[in-house]
Amino acid sequence: LRVVEQMLLDSRRAVDVDSLLLLVIETFDEMSQRQQEGLKMLFKQADVNNDGRLSLEEFTTLCAKLNPTVASEHVGSLFLEVQEASEALEPTIGDALHPDAFVQIMQSAEDFLDTELFLDFLREHKLMKHEEEDN
Repeated sequence: LRVVEQMLLDSRRAVDVDSLLLLVIETFDEMSQRQQEGLKMLFKQADVNNDGRLSLEEFTTLCAKLNPTVASEHVGSLFLEVQEASEALEPTIGDALHPDAFVQIMQSAEDFLDTELFLDFLREHKLMKHEEEDN
């Protein structure tokens, strides 16, 4: 996005709207991919028993790290939402969470994720550079 900023600051150049939109779309896709990678890494870290799934206890512990102020009712409803998506992917999964369902639902739960904690996690695992933090 630094390119976009430079284009907007340079008053002598006209901004090619098509190029600008393409750049915005590419940047969004890249950030979405990084978010998916970060969520997959979080899932693996939270999977204490390494069974490739998250139990309610593992999920609750992870949620407390991502959003320390979240109400337990919200965590419970989010678990049920991810669990429902997990059953759609793997009908015999039982009361556990599938990694793909976790990523899918958590990406859409932007009101749940503590943005700063998640950005710190992405930076720590080199999925985001420090200059991208505000974009």
